[in-house]
Amino acid sequence: MSMQSLIMSNIKLTNLFMSRMPARFWEKQGTKKALSSFHIAAARVPAYRDFLKQHKVNPKMIKTIGDFKKLPVIDKKNYIQEYDIKELCLDGTLQGKYTIERSSGHSGGSFFWPRISDEDKMFPKYIEYAFRQFYEIDKKHTLVVITLAQGTWTSGEKMAQALREIAARDAYSLSVITPGTDIDEAIEIVESLSNRYEQTVIVGYPPFIKCIIDMGVERGINWKKLNVKLGLGGERYSEEWREYMANILGIKDRELLGISGGYGAADIGMSIAREYPITVLVRKLAFEDSDLAEDLFGEDSVLPSLMQYNPASVFIEEVNQEVVFTTRSGFYPVRYNIHDRGGVISFEQILKILETRNYNVIDLLESYGYSRQQIWQLPFFYVFGRSDGTVSISGPNVYPENIEPALYEKKAKRINGFRLAKIVDENQNERLYILVEHKRGVKISSETEKTKLEKEYHDLFLRKLLEVNKDFGHMYRHNSKIDPVIKIYAFGKGPFAYGGKIKCHYIHRQAVNL
Repeated sequence: MSMQSLIMSNIKLTNLFMSRMPARFWEKQGTKKALSSFHIAAARVPAYRDFLKQHKVNPKMIKTIGDFKKLPVIDKKNYIQEYDIKELCLDGTLQGKYTIERSSGHSGGSFFWPRISDEDKMFPKYIEYAFRQFYEIDKKHTLVVITLAQGTWTSGEKMAQALREIAARDAYSLSVITPGTDIDEAIEIVESLSNRYEQTVIVGYPPFIKCIIDMGVERGINWKKLNVKLGLGGERYSEEWREYMANILGIKDRELLGISGGYGAADIGMSIAREYPITVLVRKLAFEDSDLAEDLFGEDSVLPSLMQYNPASVFIEEVNQEVVFTTRSGFYPVRYNIHDRGGVISFEQILKILETRNYNVIDLLESYGYSRQQIWQLPFFYVFGRSDGTVSISGPNVYPENIEPALYEKKAKRINGFRLAKIVDENQNERLYILVEHKRGVKISSETEKTKLEKEYHDLFLRKLLEVNKDFGHMYRHNSKIDPVIKIYAFGKGPFAYGGKIKCHYIHRQAVNL
């Protein structure tokens, strides 16, 4: 049994170990993890071996973490798309890869991500511990409703498998049901079953869960009577969103883990990082104190997701204001960039920044009812969202490359360029906006003509999206609220007042003047 397996085998032992290990211990674990993963990949992954050769890197010369941080960064474009799937795999074969997961590609088709069993062996234990800590499943008769997409998507199947394994042990009074992305079925489950349990935990993407809650209100469900908690993943959500949902569900302000989530991706795995009591509290403080937010995350009008991660499982770096990952999976990514804009902050650095603003976060947590055993000195990392133009809407990623081919059709002859944006309204509803800039000199004579053009562009872009983005198409069939909204602008006006360059960029900040 590995040390990690031994520690996770007992909840009391887990708490004792994790709460007593100092920050420097985790820094050392991260260093060992990074170097070990690199040397395994360099020796056993044909694609990475060739990649290093092309970049004139001698693996034998990579001995320190300083050497490691000079290695070239890889991503889908310069690495994944350049090699055959077998070459990307550990030992150059799909044999021994116990499962394969899928995600949508930028310009159509799919990416496939082989997994080795070792990377997922501990996942049920992580989920068991999280559900005990977050939702007290060892004390409450619990129904878990998984609304994540099922099938070849990474999150839904794996979460269902892990929770069923936990429930089957009979150590907990736990039932699992998987409506997936069928909103009507999810609501029917709540209406029929939730009042027979002490609590219901709904697991899913934030905007999709909001659709369920809002439609439930319309159907007369009194959510406050059902003791509902939310387990979130897939994309960032705001503190305004958390407060909005907590108010509907009747979750108290001091119950920090009643609405909380984690971070993962098909590329790198599910159990990368998650929110803990300390991360939720720090984010709430930053939401209320803009000076603290700037000290922590820099000048930005959007508050990022904030989580902690275990360097013994994954090594995370900040490179050019993006986070890059080194972990052990079917293709052993080393310094892999999925182009999420964000950064890394040490545990000690977080405490120091908070202290300069007169916050004693440890005492505050204890006043909320969280013991010191629930405060782990793991490093933090934060994510604003994709920096490559990608918009995540109800789980699926929508890429600029999904939209761009539509520009070459006759119906798009007036279009100069576009931007993708995810706009949140006052009721915390998310909508996908495609902001269209007309070419110089194009004029619209009336509102009727503008409405007609917006409908034409909508149909054009939606058709292209459904053709090339299978994840989006799957969700669209179950949730029409992700239907894109088109807004037309004259050349160089509104969000295109940047000099008229034909460049497709996602508008990162939500303060978009529509």
